[in-house]
Amino acid sequence: MATATVRVSAVEIDPLRRDRLRRWLVTADVLAVHEGDLPGPVLTMLVHSPSRDFRDPEPLGGRYRVTLGDQPDQPYMGPFTAERLSDSTATGPG
Repeated sequence: MATATVRVSAVEIDPLRRDRLRRWLVTADVLAVHEGDLPGPVLTMLVHSPSRDFRDPEPLGGRYRVTLGDQPDQPYMGPFTAERLSDSTATGPG
């Protein structure tokens, strides 16, 4: 499991079509890692619906605290939760 603060930098249809149910590729810059390890400074996640999975109608450009349920791979395809952060929310540990 890993928890990090990220900023969504891109949302696009997966050009490789790796999963017929998870068609969207979300790319996020890692701003801070709070727990666990991530594979690098950029996290890619394959999701069914960016607006549903991030619980935000416009996730592009938003900051989120994401918790990944499985070992993060690129792209991450496991369970996760995302909580939208305001711009004034600190990115420090905790």
